[in-house]
Amino acid sequence: MSGLPVCAVGRGSGALIILFNVLPTTTIAVRTRQMGPHGYCGLLVALRMRRDKCSGHNSFFLEPAMSNQARTNLSAAKSFVRAVESMDGDCMDTFFSEDVTQTEWPNLFKPQGQHRNLDQLKADIEKARGILREQKYEITRELATEDCVILEMVWRGTMEIDMPPLSAGQALSAHCVAVFDFQDGKVTSLRNYDCFDPFHQSIQQLSHHSQLKSEWQSNQELR
Repeated sequence: MSGLPVCAVGRGSGALIILFNVLPTTTIAVRTRQMGPHGYCGLLVALRMRRDKCSGHNSFFLEPAMSNQARTNLSAAKSFVRAVESMDGDCMDTFFSEDVTQTEWPNLFKPQGQHRNLDQLKADIEKARGILREQKYEITRELATEDCVILEMVWRGTMEIDMPPLSAGQALSAHCVAVFDFQDGKVTSLRNYDCFDPFHQSIQQLSHHSQLKSEWQSNQELR
């Protein structure tokens, strides 16, 4: 961090705090020395700048560094996302507990929602391979603790086959939030909140086309 102009030096809660004159978007990792029960120990914190809305002045606040367990949990959650992208259900056992429960809350494709156990989750992930040509998640925000991970994502997929009212080659997208509960390093519960963007023909319009509606419902049973 050499070369950064110091604007303040102080102590708080036994920790040495050094502030720098930096841009409002800057995040700095600061190694502090804090008194513990066995003497001084190193504590890594993130130093961020925030603009006060009332005064218009910049101020700093400290954000604790992510624990090793939280990082492990975050890595496992991201591994699940990548497995879904590749439509590979075989690797679920590495980071899911045997009694994991997955809840897909009601959405455009699942109006009633769905609850799955591990075997059902793996089967449905594999089943998508015959329906989607490809799919990708863009993780836009992540929060991780020692027992929970929350991912905010944008999902994009391309249809492989015709599935009225969807057609092969059609692009789909959704805004998603996934909440993972962890225990002993394994996912014990997963909750998915998927908000799909509307496509050219809504499901409600299928009521005017009984044959297409029947085919749609039949296809949904295969998902």
